[in-house]
Amino acid sequence: MSTAVGTMDFNKYYDLMKYFILFGISSSLIMAILGLYKAKWIKSYIVLFPVLMAFGYLGFFERVREFVRKPYVIGGYMYSNLLLEEDYPVYQQFGLLKNATYTTVTEITPENKIEAGRNVFAIACSRCHTAQGVNSVVYVFERMYGIGKPLDINSMASYIPNMHNGRTYMPPFPGTQEESEALAAYIRNIQETGDVLEGAQSEGVNVSELQNTQAVITNKK
Repeated sequence: MSTAVGTMDFNKYYDLMKYFILFGISSSLIMAILGLYKAKWIKSYIVLFPVLMAFGYLGFFERVREFVRKPYVIGGYMYSNLLLEEDYPVYQQFGLLKNATYTTVTEITPENKIEAGRNVFAIACSRCHTAQGVNSVVYVFERMYGIGKPLDINSMASYIPNMHNGRTYMPPFPGTQEESEALAAYIRNIQETGDVLEGAQSEGVNVSELQNTQAVITNKK
């Protein structure tokens, strides 16, 4: 619940949060009792606090409901990045990009490393993170390594495959070590350039050369 209600930033204030909840519930009950037996005592400004608390509880409930199933969106079946758990061994052994339907890169080279990382981010990370907006992946890493400091690609590439151990609400990284390095290079690049990742509605999609109709027909033959 400490993660669901306040995320990791709020963890050190969690004990205070419990008292805050108890106080809110108690004040609401007092207001309800006064409303039944001493209605004349109730003024509009007195009711304001319980009303605000009620909205706060509604927000907490929605956050708990969202986080309680993490790292899954369908428990034990589909992760929150919309990749199936049963497919992870294939991705992690042979590569996410080689098995992805929508990607412009299937083989990572020094020349296309940034583009490969961009594809990995779009497939594995963009359901929860943006490049430069809300819950920006750059901001997440800057908070770890220092706001405004250049991100270290090697440190990020080492951390990404293990991030789910510390942040248990995140699914495991679904790619190879090479793909984590490409992802790290892409994150460093968007930190430097301010590049954004447009949605499919604006940018369109590219079907992998290994997954298009002709490739499927050829493989069946």
